[in-house]
Amino acid sequence: MQQTECVPGGLADMPPGPELAAALARIDLSAVPASERLTALEAWHRQDSHTRAHFLRAMVAVGFADPERPHSAAELPDPHLDRADEIRAALAWTRRAAEGWSDHAVALVTELPHVWSALAQGLIDAPKASVFLRHPVGLPAAPDHPPLRSSCRAHHAGPRRRSPAGCSG
Repeated sequence: MQQTECVPGGLADMPPGPELAAALARIDLSAVPASERLTALEAWHRQDSHTRAHFLRAMVAVGFADPERPHSAAELPDPHLDRADEIRAALAWTRRAAEGWSDHAVALVTELPHVWSALAQGLIDAPKASVFLRHPVGLPAAPDHPPLRSSCRAHHAGPRRRSPAGCSG
């Protein structure tokens, strides 16, 4: 039986991960006042970004696993060519979906680790991370790139960020 409560205090600032997942699991959205539903939506969005980042990392881990040493955790220097077929079989995806998402995951995790990290922290979402893959022209490789930090902060703060009200306090 699911225990329900109004939006817990601090939900708006809770980082994504197991604690946020547990807090969200206890919320019955049908019982949440309208004034708190955006806070819940934003928390789910952060958690979704976090989960998506780790899902992509798992796809990359499949690609770097040595298929000739199935009982070893050792990784290959480059992803093996059959990774998309393995992902396709495991997830019942089409070949096109498996190849596209596998390539997307490898590029994001290995070539843009700071963007992947921002996704895992819930600072950006998957569509924003994809923009960095499609349009990197002119961006330096430096991890302290101010436009990336600024866009992550702007996304996290969001134009609709509200302070807790109603039953969440």
